[in-house]
Parts: sequence; C-alpha cells; structure tokens
Amino acid sequence: PTQLPMLRLDAPKPFAWTPIGNTTGNRSFQAVTIGDEGYRVLVIGSVAGNDPVAIELVDQLARHLHSGKTILGGFQSTVIRTLNPDGEAQQKILNEKGQYINHGFPRDHGIADANQPVEVTFLLNQIQTLQPQRLIHIRTIESPQGVIAASSGCQRVAQDVADWLRFRVINLPETAVSGSLERHLATSGRCEVLTFAIPATTKKNELWDRYGDSLQNLLMGDDVATRELARQKAEQSSASIRDNGRK
Repeated sequence: PTQLPMLRLDAPKPFAWTPIGNTTGNRSFQAVTIGDEGYRVLVIGSVAGNDPVAIELVDQLARHLHSGKTILGGFQSTVIRTLNPDGEAQQKILNEKGQYINHGFPRDHGIADANQPVEVTFLLNQIQTLQPQRLIHIRTIESPQGVIAASSGCQRVAQDVADWLRFRVINLPETAVSGSLERHLATSGRCEVLTFAIPATTKKNELWDRYGDSLQNLLMGDDVATRELARQKAEQSSASIRDNGRK
C-alpha cells in the first residue's frame, strides 16, 4: 500500500524575552511581541524598576498571551518587561545614573531635557517605531486600593474595569506631573495612555487570578470598531500579498 506523507507540525517556540537596547547602566531591556498586525498595544513594566510585584504581573501577562489562550486576530501586543532594568538589578527606583526616569519625559512645552534618561529616549523611539494605539504602564501603588489612570480615549474601559475591581479612576492628564510618561503621552496625543496601578501588598501567586482578565480587557477593550477595522485591514493586506504572490 502507498504510504501517505506524514504531516509535520512544528512545536510552538518556548516563551523567551528578547534583549533589545541598552540602559544607562548598559543592561538590556527585555521585550516580546505577540499577535498579528492591526490594533497595536505597547505594555511596559514599572518605570520604577524596584517593583517586583508589577514586573511579575507583566511576566505572567506576556506568557499568557504567548500561550495563545487569548484570541489575537487583528491585534498585536509588544511587552517590555520593565523600563528600568538598572533599578530592578540594584533594587532601587533610580537608574544607574541616579535619575528618576518618570520625571525625565518631555515637559509640557514639548522640549526634551538635555539630560533626558537613556530609558526615556529608548521608550520614545519604541513608540515612534511601533506606532501603538495604546500604551499600558503596569506598576504598584502603596495603597490598599488600586488606581487606573487613563487618557481620554480609554476612560470608558478604565471606568468599567475600575468598577469591577473597586479601583479609583484618574482622568489624564489631570494631576499627572509634568515630565511624567502619563502627562507627556496624554497631552502630546502620540497614543492613548493607561496606567494600571495595583496594591503593592498583592501576593504574587494571586496576581493573575485577581487581575489577569481585567488587564486583558484594558488591552483589548472598549474600541471594538477600531479593532475590527484593524483586523479587516490586516486581512486585506494578507490577501493582497497572497494575490501578488500568484502573479
């Protein structure tokens, strides 16, 4: 009898962070991109590198998205584990040069400080390259009640998630300090910005059960029409590539 050819299925690649760029202290940022082209979200772990609970949640989010348990058609997420690897390594909130990164973004007049931290320049370049529609900053807060801070384009989903979690909502750029990531993005209009600040006392083994679903809603929630258009555009682009390949 004729032997049928065997169908070969490649095993999914194991999850791994990719080193990109260099910090003030010459450490690598760690990043991973998951999903198709379309609606783009950039997630960054705490600007204060000494924030192990927040970084653990970022790690769990990246691994969950990589596992394919979330449908990502027409959606792409780039996750940067932390914007301050120096601070993580040295267990402090400053970088190697002693700079507080989240006061180093361009101020309200839009002019960058001559001493702009390397980490800030790196993130602004990533935003310029990736052109995300939304950036999510995951951090902790020294309060028993979490906070979601959101710019105008994502305030509705922020309020929905905050109501569910009993978090407080801050509308950006109100109260955000000039020179911070949140104020810079909320006033410049480069992309929507949303900060998900969870209580620092949260146990690591409870993070995903408590916040996993809510965090995914913040990644993909509220603007269904925009995501659907992005998905259709991605499909049309793929079809065009296939058609050109036949010629």
